[in-house]
Amino acid sequence: MVQDVMETANSMEHAEMQHETKRAETEHAGTEHVSNPPYATELTLLYDPPYESELDDVLARHLVAYLVPAASLTYRARLGTGYSSCRFDFLIDLGTRRIAIDYTDTPHNPEAALVEDNDALALGSGNVDVVVRVRRQDLEERLFDCLHLVGKWEPCLFTPYGRRVFARRASEAARCALPEPEADLATIHYRGEAAGATCTTIEDVLSGDLFEWPEPDDRARTLVIRRMSRERPGIWRHQYQRAALVYGRAPVCRH
Repeated sequence: MVQDVMETANSMEHAEMQHETKRAETEHAGTEHVSNPPYATELTLLYDPPYESELDDVLARHLVAYLVPAASLTYRARLGTGYSSCRFDFLIDLGTRRIAIDYTDTPHNPEAALVEDNDALALGSGNVDVVVRVRRQDLEERLFDCLHLVGKWEPCLFTPYGRRVFARRASEAARCALPEPEADLATIHYRGEAAGATCTTIEDVLSGDLFEWPEPDDRARTLVIRRMSRERPGIWRHQYQRAALVYGRAPVCRH
């Protein structure tokens, strides 16, 4: 849970994160932002509570603390596409690259139809360059694993200090994961952490002792992060064309 993450962080790391936040805000204060996405509000790299949920607040603090100083951050970003308005929990603008992070309305299925429409329209219209979609539960339980994987995909997104923090706080499974740059999905299986996993009691035929043996861990906890980018339109182009037709703004393409 998010509360567990916050409670287990030691005071030194908390002080470091506050120092990094102040440093990032100071450096950003003198930087003029010149690239705004259409229909978006002015972007800033500031921790600006209150946020709608505890998870939003925790993620905002970590992003502000560890993003590169040149980045800008928008909370609850809404982007006009010409077909409809797309929304994302956070939009990161690097000036030449925009990365959206979203986990709303996808507690179990990151490929729900409405979510696919939202992401494909944002990419196809050129409002964002990358969409990172994470399940809310994964962020709540494995925040540093998620940030560590995103940092591997987008090495220019976080400061070197931030990447070191993520690597130190991430699980061994996340540290060992090596998502390919062109991959659209990263999956980590946490063996032995199945929700509701059961054990079978077995009797030793020689000694008569009883011991427990875990059943096959087919339901092991799995972290899933999906990343779609404009560099690989084959992943989302069909969904974009379908969504554009649904909203009645695009001609039918015949092949």
